[in-house]
Amino acid sequence: MDHPGSDWKIGTIGFAYDQWAGVFFPPGLRTPSRLRYYASQFDFIELDTTFYALPPADRVIKWKNAVPGDFQFSLKVPSVITHEIVSSKLSSELVGATWKGFREMVQLLGTERCISFFQMPPGFTIKQWRYLEDFLGEEELVSRTAVEFRDDSLVHPDVVGFLTSKNIAWVGADLAPIGEAGLVPTDPRASYRPLAYHRTADWAYLRLCGRHAQYESDSVELADATPRIRWWVEQLKETTGLGLPVVAACGNSFAGHGPATCGRLMDVVGIKQKQPMQDRLFEFDEVLD
Repeated sequence: MDHPGSDWKIGTIGFAYDQWAGVFFPPGLRTPSRLRYYASQFDFIELDTTFYALPPADRVIKWKNAVPGDFQFSLKVPSVITHEIVSSKLSSELVGATWKGFREMVQLLGTERCISFFQMPPGFTIKQWRYLEDFLGEEELVSRTAVEFRDDSLVHPDVVGFLTSKNIAWVGADLAPIGEAGLVPTDPRASYRPLAYHRTADWAYLRLCGRHAQYESDSVELADATPRIRWWVEQLKETTGLGLPVVAACGNSFAGHGPATCGRLMDVVGIKQKQPMQDRLFEFDEVLD
């Protein structure tokens, strides 16, 4: 299933996994050099470190300098905003300061290469939607923006209409539990089906994430997710059929090993995988003695 008209950028959710050493990362690669090597293999990454705390400016600059100019970052919006936005105890000053810091980080990294990713918690429903609607309607959005919902009630015309009006992407998220990454969601054996996907922007965001930390290892592919990936590509056909860009983030918790899932997706959409090249390691000047 080839989609040469669409600009796919594919990568993993996070990269600083020790169990990837010698599996994805070449043996002996220095830990501080992982992002640079990662960017030689993939052109997109989703970082969730920003969900917990905003990084210092020097670290953001190191990220920027470690990757090519066309590399794309998805930065998860801090939990102070996404997970506490409906709390009456939350200080509006804290939200404002956090959002200001997040915007400054995006601008430092480069607005054209960033996505501001709002991952809403499972308990966030249509009853709380107005809080996020007000925030997104009033605050300055400095980069492409995407929102992921977990509750069925948010598959609602008001939500879809608002996101469309703001060109904010509805994230197609797949939280497949153990044993289901290799099944299409319509399979009678499947216990979980992702929320219905809606195209609300002139680009798309796919997350093959699985349920958080459901596997003991990050280094072994435990299922061939090709059938499920093909199902997802079909859901995105309105976007890909128009030749619009798509970013896709693959997590270890989906089928056991994020890079392997990226490879499966690349095969499906007709992108040639880059192969690790051991003889180029010394160009990085990063191999341990």
